[in-house]
Amino acid sequence: MRLIVGGDSTIGKALSTEWKRRRILFKSSSRRPDLVSNDRPFIDLNLREWNVIKEYEFEVAILCTAITSLEECNKNPKTTRDVNVVRKKEMAKDLADKGIHIIMISSNQVFDGKKPLREASEPTNPKTEYGKQLEELEKYLISFHKTTILRLSKVVHSNLSILKEWKIKLEKGKKIYPFKDLTLSPIPLEIVVKNLEKIIVEKIFGVKQFSSKTEITYAEFAYDFCKKIGANKELIHPISFKEKETNLEIYSNYNSLKTSEEFI
Repeated sequence: MRLIVGGDSTIGKALSTEWKRRRILFKSSSRRPDLVSNDRPFIDLNLREWNVIKEYEFEVAILCTAITSLEECNKNPKTTRDVNVVRKKEMAKDLADKGIHIIMISSNQVFDGKKPLREASEPTNPKTEYGKQLEELEKYLISFHKTTILRLSKVVHSNLSILKEWKIKLEKGKKIYPFKDLTLSPIPLEIVVKNLEKIIVEKIFGVKQFSSKTEITYAEFAYDFCKKIGANKELIHPISFKEKETNLEIYSNYNSLKTSEEFI
């Protein structure tokens, strides 16, 4: 049986959908009492509540839950670290003690973003608080025998908040203002799900990465999206993120990673 820690997350929901379709046995956790059921066990890192780990025999646990907002982590480093690092370390120890394969979802934020296509073997050097928290957890988890760290660049899907916002505005004939000097390295959610399945089935351990080879600006991303939904491209008005954002230090020049050979 498999366990998704953070079943309400984007990746958690996608995994649940795919595994239900394939009739794979799993449990997907939630910290929302109204969603808790036999298949949706209650796991709350704040409350140190993860008894389900002791109640069932799991083959693998995918850690999808986290406070991922860069601004939130910078503003509240202690509170976010308690969740993203301290509690996860405690839970991971319980998982490791039962011999469960742990898969941690990490990101390009463990690097400083000063150059593209960072190798998995390169020393990490995060500049954001969120990246520092990921780095700390990575270093702890990789000490366990059956651990996989999967670093991802920007995961994109139809429910991505920025795409939903753009769609509403474009369909109403309103202008949107994507950044012309901020990049992303987009990867489709469905491919992430396939790669996670490959990790589980083939028992791939260690630090692995999956990313697009290229980087595009948010303006280019907006034009591609506009074409996809058949909206008027004249509604797109690119701007500089330096003119709008105040926390410039949390943004990276480059976000791409060198994809591990297992996923090529």
